[in-house]
Amino acid sequence: MTHVWMLALLIATVTGRGETARCSMIAIPPTNSPTTVYFLGVPTEDTVAASAGSVNPGRGAGHFGRGDARPVHGQRFVIQRVGQLWRGLFKTPPTEGILIPWDFGPACEPVYWSRSARWSTLGSAGLVRATLREERHWVRGLPTFDVFAPQHTPYPDADQAKAERAWTGAGREPRVLTAEQLLGLVEVLPMESGGISTGEFDASAARQWEAAHPELAKRWPAEGLLRSIGYFEELARLRRIDPPIVGTYRVVVDFVGIDSSVVYMRTAPRAASRLHAWTRTELRNDGAAIGYYLRADGAPTPDAFANGPDVATDGFFAIALEPISETADSTVWRGDFDIMRAVLRLEGRPVVRDEAARLARRWDELRDPEWYFLPGYWIKYRDGRVRFEWEGRRGDRVVVTMRAERISLTSSRP
Repeated sequence: MTHVWMLALLIATVTGRGETARCSMIAIPPTNSPTTVYFLGVPTEDTVAASAGSVNPGRGAGHFGRGDARPVHGQRFVIQRVGQLWRGLFKTPPTEGILIPWDFGPACEPVYWSRSARWSTLGSAGLVRATLREERHWVRGLPTFDVFAPQHTPYPDADQAKAERAWTGAGREPRVLTAEQLLGLVEVLPMESGGISTGEFDASAARQWEAAHPELAKRWPAEGLLRSIGYFEELARLRRIDPPIVGTYRVVVDFVGIDSSVVYMRTAPRAASRLHAWTRTELRNDGAAIGYYLRADGAPTPDAFANGPDVATDGFFAIALEPISETADSTVWRGDFDIMRAVLRLEGRPVVRDEAARLARRWDELRDPEWYFLPGYWIKYRDGRVRFEWEGRRGDRVVVTMRAERISLTSSRP
């Protein structure tokens, strides 16, 4: 599977609503891939006929033109120096290579490049980020690469050059890394498979670079890359936590004056993403975590979780890191429990489903603005029982309540 990094992955939070977001390709992601190579290079005027290789391009609209099927071409680059991490991919140090540009669709899927085969401006030497093909897909026996963000290749591209001019005043040091300086940073970025899911993410080499180059670390794009690494470090830390609410729940949602609906929810065993604000006004991507989200699956009965067709990721549970109360009998945390998608999918009675849909459209109005992201309460008793409570109000009137009781410690997939 061709590695494509999306900005959406950097800012995604678990919402349980399942929309497909449009994406924007970014020039340099904060982690490395074993086959996505960085090298210093210079484009030449030579273009060559090529093939799609292992890329399976779509044929819809791209960001730079129509992605209709067409012959594939590449541009020859002089390779000056390959980053140290990737030199072992080549039998001998490469001096030239073929780079195949790809456009991308609304979901970041590759589509055919509709512009010139001579896609990189001549003389624009810089840092290239490209995915190395298997040798059987090389063109003319030369190392062949797929470029999924050609608008950013090589670094610095035209937009980055404008930023450098804007950020560099007369007689002042540039506030943008040079291509060689950026290569020095990307060589020490952690691998994408570096244990984020298991909590073993290791960014120590990047932090050593930051400590050794404090001035460079303040420049673009180093500052943003290091900040993004901090996000993954924090997520790895959250995934080392054993959440106190993991398990399977019987949930009763009472639509006051209508009827109630019963569904069953099962959490994942580890945090899926961080929560970093109590209220909407505090929401900032760079804020420290105050809690975390767990993905949750829904089913109509406890037995349906095994392999049944009605099991799906239907929402999330959220819990604060620190409890608000601890007594001899129980511990209480602020929390949230978003399962309306499960109710809408599993509830068979039209009158209840219609009420659920009506409230779901105005769900924000039912939340306490002072505790917007954690409006309810998780309560864990010393005997191991766990329950969740929340009331949704419109003014002084309760219009919906949610009660959940843990019925087993069984969790879903990681």
